[in-house]
Amino acid sequence: MAQDKDLGDLEAFFRRLESDPESIDAETLVGAFRAIRRWMLISAMRLQILEERMAELEAARRRLEERMAQLEAAMEALQRRHEESEALLRQILTRNLWWDLARGEMPLFSSN
Repeated sequence: MAQDKDLGDLEAFFRRLESDPESIDAETLVGAFRAIRRWMLISAMRLQILEERMAELEAARRRLEERMAQLEAAMEALQRRHEESEALLRQILTRNLWWDLARGEMPLFSSN
């Protein structure tokens, strides 16, 4: 990758600058500044891409949270309907049991 090469070149430039500053000529200095500029531009572009991706991920997270809230509400509604149906079924079964007892179709006590 060009940025990695530029970074390696910059590291070599700074090592050379520390060890032998007189050996740095104008052309080498200009090359180092160009490498720094390229590195900064590429880094800025990568940062912008990362920020855009983070914004997309944040929007996806919000959509997921909204969908989870909808699903939770739907599950609660299903639970309520289930409980209501269960209560209604109990009521029907109890009513039928009382009718059967009242008509004598079902003895209250077994003769066995």
